[in-house]
Amino acid sequence: AAHVLQTRPVLEQYRDCGVDLLMGCEAEYDYAHRSVALTEAAAEQFDFIIASTTHTHNTMPKAFYHPPRRHAEFILQAWEDMLAAPVSRYFTAMAHPFHAVCCPYGHELPMAAITDDEYRRIFDMTAKRGIAVEINIKCLVGYHAERTDEILLQPHMRMFRIARDCGCRFTFGTDCHHPEKQRMIRFAPQIAALLELKEDDLHPLAR
Repeated sequence: AAHVLQTRPVLEQYRDCGVDLLMGCEAEYDYAHRSVALTEAAAEQFDFIIASTTHTHNTMPKAFYHPPRRHAEFILQAWEDMLAAPVSRYFTAMAHPFHAVCCPYGHELPMAAITDDEYRRIFDMTAKRGIAVEINIKCLVGYHAERTDEILLQPHMRMFRIARDCGCRFTFGTDCHHPEKQRMIRFAPQIAALLELKEDDLHPLAR
């Protein structure tokens, strides 16, 4: 947290630029303690926090990759563990949900291993805690969001519809590691329309 917060003085220099600038971070799953690798004292210093359960290339024992169902079970358990942690009251949204990062096989395999009922249980818990679900455009369709047929075929769409029906609100992200990728955010209205999201379905930060 201290490393990330070094940028706060930079943001302060641009407070009057006409754009709302917020300080945020991405909280990681702590597998060893089945919790969150972020203290409440640190969390209080951020304007928003997204939480990740899917950096499994860093947090999950490699033996859990096979079969994909075991991988899916790890992500489901990580989500529950993070929501159960006291620091979760500071979470704004869950980042790139159920999309395993740097997976040695297609991310669709563990996603396909998760049942609708399991998604409902997880998203019911998430909605009750007032935590949003991130629609990550890069994970969903990358640079090809203009192709509606590709979007509709993605396994994320089943998941997002269930989250919507459970009462979850949504944010949008690009997983931007380079300024060029920020341009993908222009596809957010298209994806929202395909999911039939209304303004009330969006987290206040995404409206």
